[in-house]
Amino acid sequence: MKVFYLLILSIVTIKVSAQDISGIWRGKRTQQTGGCFTEYFQELQITVYQNKILGRSYSYVDENRYTKILFKGDYDPENHKVFISESLILQYNIPEHCVPCIKTYMLNWAGNTNEEILSGTWEGYQSGNQRICPPGKISLKKEATSIFKQETFSKEEFERNFYEPESDKRVIEEVESIIIRVPEIKIELYDNAEVDGDTVSIFLNKNLLLHKKRLSDKPLVLFITAVQGIEYELLMFAENEGSIPPNTSLMLITAGDDKFERRINASGQKSPTLKFRYLKKEEEIP
Repeated sequence: MKVFYLLILSIVTIKVSAQDISGIWRGKRTQQTGGCFTEYFQELQITVYQNKILGRSYSYVDENRYTKILFKGDYDPENHKVFISESLILQYNIPEHCVPCIKTYMLNWAGNTNEEILSGTWEGYQSGNQRICPPGKISLKKEATSIFKQETFSKEEFERNFYEPESDKRVIEEVESIIIRVPEIKIELYDNAEVDGDTVSIFLNKNLLLHKKRLSDKPLVLFITAVQGIEYELLMFAENEGSIPPNTSLMLITAGDDKFERRINASGQKSPTLKFRYLKKEEEIP
């Protein structure tokens, strides 16, 4: 009988040490005095591949008032520790007086067959001005379903999102800085002049949006929801220069009634960036 209990214990230990934290985690996040609210509802949609984490974070009052943010991170299964760092705001609908925080989470996993918990602390900074957000605590329970649309990621999507080009030898050249007066932005990319096989990767604030896509006479289309005051940097990385160097593209930007047309050249020596910032019409351009 003693051997039997030891065997059961060893099975349970193996199961705990190999815990999969992929899934929906939902609960509450508190914030010290000075934030927009003292308490928020929070949902993390976590996908883990080879101890790397990719997912979406929702801070919300209800299904219609929330911020949706891309995050990446690392999982230490031996010590049951989770580190998550938010990066790019994907959608938001929050009160005018509130400013979204870009957060990092330091979490610990605990659980049994009936319940699993991620809990710990968080800290961050205000998007757009880099001011420190009052930090707080967070406690989430693993749930079967999401309040929002559930998103998971494939192995290929992990490789794309953690992809870092060999750009340290390339000069980063700023093409232009543009002021946008509405938050919804559409960007279309064409091969400029003759279609010759140019291939690009596109990054927005160091987050990969397009991975090794071929330019043609049909547009590659991006839709971006900008947060007021944040400076966005769209970087074009030439994966090749086609049959007629350099890598050339035509970029069309539509933001409400405003339209911008820019011709961009990239090469193995130069990666161009286009910066833009959303300011409401009543705000002055600094």
